[in-house]
Amino acid sequence: MRRTKTVDKFLTKFDKELKSGMISLILLFMIDRARDPMYGYQIIREIKEKTDGNLEFKEGTIYPILRNLEARGLLKSVWDTKGERPRKYYQITKDGKSALSHAIDDWETFSGVIKDLISRDGGEGGP
Repeated sequence: MRRTKTVDKFLTKFDKELKSGMISLILLFMIDRARDPMYGYQIIREIKEKTDGNLEFKEGTIYPILRNLEARGLLKSVWDTKGERPRKYYQITKDGKSALSHAIDDWETFSGVIKDLISRDGGEGGP
């Protein structure tokens, strides 16, 4: 099927909306699964690597969300000033682990419902 400019615009917006709704879940997940605390750019690289480049975020997207998660008590951070440049390392909190668990459950339910909806209809559009 041919992609028009209209379709391209829609897909670009759709992709942005889909990712923006999932970034907090992805960040909490990556930080929770890390062996050690992680700093922002490290998190960005890990996401890109673990998704084979399918998810790639800029610092300007990630850092405000990390700060917001920290302000809500889902992450805690510590500054390391020993290296060339200071780095803020993030760890997930107990509340963060709980929020992540609930968010994963919600995502699995939601994505399952959407998958069922699409498969029932055969993915075909109207008449």
